[in-house]
Amino acid sequence: MKLSVQHSALLGAMLSLLAMPSLANNDAVTADDEKTFDNCLLRKIHMDVEQDNLQSMKQACQTEALRHSASHRHTLEKETENNPFVITPYRQNYILPVTQMSQVNTAPYTTDIFGGKADELKDQEIKFQISFKMPLTEEGVFNEDDQLYFGFTLKSFWQAYSSDISAPFRETNYRPELFYETPLPIDYGDGVWFSRVGFEHESNGRTQELSRSWNRLYGGIGYAEDDLLVYLEPWYRIPDHDDDNPDIEDTWGTLNSLLHTSTKLSNLAGSLATIFKLVMGELKQG
Repeated sequence: MKLSVQHSALLGAMLSLLAMPSLANNDAVTADDEKTFDNCLLRKIHMDVEQDNLQSMKQACQTEALRHSASHRHTLEKETENNPFVITPYRQNYILPVTQMSQVNTAPYTTDIFGGKADELKDQEIKFQISFKMPLTEEGVFNEDDQLYFGFTLKSFWQAYSSDISAPFRETNYRPELFYETPLPIDYGDGVWFSRVGFEHESNGRTQELSRSWNRLYGGIGYAEDDLLVYLEPWYRIPDHDDDNPDIEDTWGTLNSLLHTSTKLSNLAGSLATIFKLVMGELKQG
């Protein structure tokens, strides 16, 4: 039974769908920034009858357009959230074509059910994550800009190079969550401050001995300006009497942080850093 081609086609289609809203948003933001610059320049020309300081007017309007972009991205996302043809990305969406482990964990697959095929699992596999969110209300909850969301993240470890055992998905983690997000009335800086609080469940979808799951509460604060995003999110694990992950805080810690910028140079560096971090995670956990 060969599933690798079907898996590849399905994965490509899903990733393409998730990429489309993001690309559309970027194009719209660029066009809107240009419109903001043009309107600003026309306004200043009408105000300055002498028209003898065009260069300084251009510089002022470029600054205004940059300041406008951060808040406009937030507005643009709000406008598309209720569109049934738009999928809004949430957490990182990525695919790592090759990840390397020092030794794959074969313990869950050593029972008779797998017919002694556990030893054929390879240390190389594909890892990918798909994440999206959707609003649960059409209007704001406490103000016109806040929102209650449902988010869902799927992360898979695909043994695509183990063709002898039909290239199985070794592990898939499911991460549904419910969270509230609102802008904050903070005037520091030219960007947008925001806060997020929520509840999250994460599970591998298995039963009995193979089950791994946990629940947590989190609250975070972030700042977005132009192409910069900084976000800090401490969290608290909810105790579980049937604990199948007793030491998970030792691995994941109690704080999530994110730093993102989309200038050409730092975008490349950020992507490489993310890939390196994820691959190293596989080396540690394998």
